[in-house]
Amino acid sequence: MTNIMTMIKKELTRVFTDKRMVFSLFLLPPVSIFFIYFLMGMSAKNEAEDVKTHVSKVIVVNATEDFKEFYEGLVVFDEALEEEADEDGDTYVGHTTNMNVTYRTFTENELSNKLSDYKTEIQNGELDLLVVFDDELESYITHFTNTSAEDLKDDQTEKPGISILYNFNENYSNQAHNKFNAILNTYEQDLLANKYGELNVFNIEDNEPIGSEEKQSGQFLAMILPMLIVIYLMAGAMGVGIESIAGEKERGTIATLLITPVKRSHVALGKVISISILALLSSLASFIGIVAALPSLGNMTDGEGLTNMNFSYTVLDFIMILGVMLTTVLLIVGLISIVSTYAKTVKEAGTLMAPIYIAVIAIPMMTMFSQGDSTSTSMHLVPIYNTIVTLKAIFGHNDLSLLKYLITIGSTLLYTFVLIYIMQKMFRSEKVMFNR
Repeated sequence: MTNIMTMIKKELTRVFTDKRMVFSLFLLPPVSIFFIYFLMGMSAKNEAEDVKTHVSKVIVVNATEDFKEFYEGLVVFDEALEEEADEDGDTYVGHTTNMNVTYRTFTENELSNKLSDYKTEIQNGELDLLVVFDDELESYITHFTNTSAEDLKDDQTEKPGISILYNFNENYSNQAHNKFNAILNTYEQDLLANKYGELNVFNIEDNEPIGSEEKQSGQFLAMILPMLIVIYLMAGAMGVGIESIAGEKERGTIATLLITPVKRSHVALGKVISISILALLSSLASFIGIVAALPSLGNMTDGEGLTNMNFSYTVLDFIMILGVMLTTVLLIVGLISIVSTYAKTVKEAGTLMAPIYIAVIAIPMMTMFSQGDSTSTSMHLVPIYNTIVTLKAIFGHNDLSLLKYLITIGSTLLYTFVLIYIMQKMFRSEKVMFNR
């Protein structure tokens, strides 16, 4: 036991006395994570604000007089609601908000000649939206208004259309398209209401919603955090694991350790435990950076931030998360240690770890959009996958059975012991350790 502790002390001293390693392992990950997501969140928020305040330039060709009157009424209605909202300290975004609508009247030939120019303006961002009313629409609306409902059933008159041209690659144009579509839908309902006297056949009312606000808030974290945690566990373990074994083999210093009276199995255990401690501390630092960046992540989802969401986790939740992280990092360290022991150089170890790293990243991405804990008990025996689904269940406030949690912890520890046993066998091999 003394020899193992000596090995652990040696490895930890090597890392903590190296300022560059301390910075790269424990300071750089949380700081970079925080600033990356902070900048992404601020950028998304600024973009959303920019789109919201942008005055869309819209040209409506051959609009009916009826539509013009309807639109003017809608503008007055929106302005009244906006004024009322401002008095209450609220924000109201109506259909006509920040839209500059210009009416044009063209013959078919004139429109054909102008259409190419309008498309170019939309493509270049000079114009956000072009709406073209069919020439026959005015007369058809009159026909629709004056024809009985019974006669309309057998009416074979072709319905004129309204064409909308917009650039779906531009946020401004997209917003204008969505708003004007809503205006046209409201206009159509208004025509139906004027004819039939009723806008709706029935009212749809939402009763008191059934569900948990905590679970709703946790679904966002359950989607992204398990993947990030596993990635940072892997990255932290690779940062110290490869250098600790393959690096010493490449420099030849591992031979000095192996010719001492210390058992090779103790040397192997000392390195595994020290790498595990460093990897876990590195992953915890990254986790702190992720938590600190949560409000900025919220700006990427709804533009309003996550400050109003109810992230409520108990001490038991954090203990369970820590337990999963600890056992998973031991498994990853065991895997990296075997690869690092087998490799002759640091470069070779990195090359051998690349496909494993890709596989570890792919597993959480496969489950990113799944909800709830629908995973069968047997699937909690699958390494890494069981870590992901368990973390998703905890972060998402889903009902995770104690049996599934214990299977995840127990199976991960079992795989770790097997990997460490294999590594100890490799340390006893002269061919492996001295590259013969």
